[in-house]
Amino acid sequence: MDKELDSVCPVFIRDGDEKIDQIGSGVLLKIKEKTFLLTAAHVCDWSEKGELCIPTKNGIESIIGYCASILAPKKLGRNKDIIDIAYFLLDGALVEKIHDSFRVLSRNECWLTDNLLSGDIYTFSGFPLTKAKKSRNNEFSSELFSYSGEAAIPDKYKNLKYSEDSNIIINFRRKKAIAPTGEKRVPPHPKGISGGAIFRWPKSIGKNVEVINRSLVGIGHTYIERHNCLIGTKLSLYFNLIINNHPELFKSDTIHYDNSTPMFMALIFYRKDEWELLMSQFDDADNMQNSWEEWRNAAEYGVEHMDRNNKLIIPIELSAKEINEYCKLKKLPNTGRSRVELVNKKLFEMLKESKVV
Repeated sequence: MDKELDSVCPVFIRDGDEKIDQIGSGVLLKIKEKTFLLTAAHVCDWSEKGELCIPTKNGIESIIGYCASILAPKKLGRNKDIIDIAYFLLDGALVEKIHDSFRVLSRNECWLTDNLLSGDIYTFSGFPLTKAKKSRNNEFSSELFSYSGEAAIPDKYKNLKYSEDSNIIINFRRKKAIAPTGEKRVPPHPKGISGGAIFRWPKSIGKNVEVINRSLVGIGHTYIERHNCLIGTKLSLYFNLIINNHPELFKSDTIHYDNSTPMFMALIFYRKDEWELLMSQFDDADNMQNSWEEWRNAAEYGVEHMDRNNKLIIPIELSAKEINEYCKLKKLPNTGRSRVELVNKKLFEMLKESKVV
């Protein structure tokens, strides 16, 4: 197995009846002294139904440590989440027990500033669910698969409503896939590789592909068969999330962090059914739009403007009640400045790690 691929591991769930099932994939990465498991947020969401686990030298064990995950867009769900990012900061004792089959990537094996051009080659790697097998003794085996393709053209991003700044899309026709040997071979359905790695091939591949070192550039999360593509999120966004919680890891001349990558920004979302109540409470209601529909249009314009300026927008709902309570508690007027302060506090809490229990 190529050494880069050794960093990808399957992710399992153990429910209350001790039943174990594979649900996705993850990528092991070490930054200084801390080891992370990068994955998709919708894989992390399974923690609401049981304990998430990874393979260790002692068998499949629960993930111990801390988790950070960006919540799904309000009222839209994960299906509309184009970012879909989460990570686990693994406990040191668990890191020591990670199965020998897996290798932790280092920071210098990552690439944060990749610019995709049509024709560039990328590989999505993970553990498809159809290849996960369980014996009568509750022992598991799973198989890693890779799915390669050329970077999509800009129009595909626009048509699918994904961002070239944040996402990676490759063209992939499963029924026309070619194996490394050159023969036509239909790979297993990609379901289950969510949370797995996206590797960047050198721009000039050459003839001897066996000695090529690939760089980690993103984490995969979506397969849209009708559009013949695989989609993931750029690694820079994961580093943004990590740096929010661990800025100390990036205070070194030997670790370069690109501040031009998208940063998280909160967008206040007001409920339509509370519009009249909100206007009766706002001290600056005269400066607001005349209707919820007008406010929404203005908000969408603002999102478009910030997106063009390389900012990652996270909609956060503020209710009339919590705004009112916050202003009373802080003895602040109910104005836009106070509401922005509140929504930024909520964003900060959203991005913070929580202990895995």
